[in-house]
Amino acid sequence: MNNENAETPSAEPEKAENVRGSIKSALNQKIGFGKNKKEEVDYESLLMGSLPDEIRRRIPFATFTLMGASILMAIIMMCSTGAIEPDAQACAAYGANYRPLTFGGQLWRLFSSTFIHVDIKHLLMNMLCLFSIGCFLEKLIGHARLFCAYFLTAFTSGMFSMAFHANEVCAGASGAVFGLFGVGTMYMLLIWRVYNLNAEHIVGYMKNGLLFIGINFLYGMFPGVDMAAHIGGLLGGLVLGAVIAMPILKKDMPHVDWCHRGITLATVLLAAVMLVTVFTGRNADRLDTEALTTEVAKSVQEKLKENIKNAGGNYVSVKIKNIVLFHDKGDKYHGLLEVDLRCDGEHETLTRKIDVTYDGNYMMWELED
Repeated sequence: MNNENAETPSAEPEKAENVRGSIKSALNQKIGFGKNKKEEVDYESLLMGSLPDEIRRRIPFATFTLMGASILMAIIMMCSTGAIEPDAQACAAYGANYRPLTFGGQLWRLFSSTFIHVDIKHLLMNMLCLFSIGCFLEKLIGHARLFCAYFLTAFTSGMFSMAFHANEVCAGASGAVFGLFGVGTMYMLLIWRVYNLNAEHIVGYMKNGLLFIGINFLYGMFPGVDMAAHIGGLLGGLVLGAVIAMPILKKDMPHVDWCHRGITLATVLLAAVMLVTVFTGRNADRLDTEALTTEVAKSVQEKLKENIKNAGGNYVSVKIKNIVLFHDKGDKYHGLLEVDLRCDGEHETLTRKIDVTYDGNYMMWELED
């Protein structure tokens, strides 16, 4: 492709890119991450300005659709639960990842969990990152491949998350967002010569990306952040980015277009498997009544307090921070319990699996280590 032709885009896309760049600069200044005006460079806009018109003109429909689905789900959950910050039971009931359920036959949770968020701040942060990364990447690789990339990296993200979190309910779009960043990074590294892109702009874009990863890795040190999902999404994205770039790099190879067809086929097959598990996976509905959950929490609290006092503990405080129960079948339930213990000045928070038997009259529970 001729670089001279690539740098003469039509006025309308150029205006849209300039507006987007101005908004991003304003946001950076507002939150304190930006440099002074003389040093600020929007490398995404510079790179986009060097690409063909058909790429620049693309409207990121898939990105807006994914954002809209997350926002809609947040509204539905807030209206149904009456809470701005839904608890773990509500998140799991609406499709968050929970290993006993996900690996117990409900693989659809690997994808649905990306649309579940625990509070408004969680939602806004992920949507801002998805907007920034998704809009740029979708123009590069197209609408269908952006959606496939989101779906497949959500899968790798969820698999990593479940491998490292046996007793936690996990949710959020950040793993898939990391995946999209991995796709964009590898794709740009491989195709920049094909489009005669400026190496300095590529380096600047990569530096911003490394800063993004670095900040999120530091943020991942805090409790409650699913770092495994971030890593799983990023690794999946790097591999997928190389596959997407292959037809552009190896146009002389026979049947190279099957790289993209293979991505689409893999997405369709995986989606079909997940769809089947919607009907075949074991029942994970929320309890018909919260009475059992309340009674179990009260019973566990009283029993733990009694056991600690009998063991010689003084100044005992037992608080059930969270309890999640799911109906298996018949009179069997299983779930997750998080309890805050204080005794003689010591403090500890424990998470345990809990199995409950309830036949309508008699209740029995057992905690697993």
